[in-house]
Amino acid sequence: MEPPVYRAEYIILNGKFSYLYYPEHWTTLSLKFAFGGSEQYIMGKMKYGVQDNLYLILNRDTLYQSLIDSDKPVESLTLNFTAKFAEDIFIHHSIMMNICWISPK
Repeated sequence: MEPPVYRAEYIILNGKFSYLYYPEHWTTLSLKFAFGGSEQYIMGKMKYGVQDNLYLILNRDTLYQSLIDSDKPVESLTLNFTAKFAEDIFIHHSIMMNICWISPK
């Protein structure tokens, strides 16, 4: 399966669900959060739960499923970043660290 081409540098997905299932799909670099309950992320035989005090970082090209099955609505928040956006942040951070290292205050 060919990954989608994102035109935006980042995409934010947010909603409240008592039941939500996404079959296996591809992701960019992403951060996964859940508030007020739990969301499960399934990668092969591994299952990871995300909730108020736990988050998950998925690398680009990860294939996964996700599931919310709760008596009350759970807020799901995902921050997706393109490879270029992550690379630009890394390069900018590296440059700033070198500037600070070369000329400390």
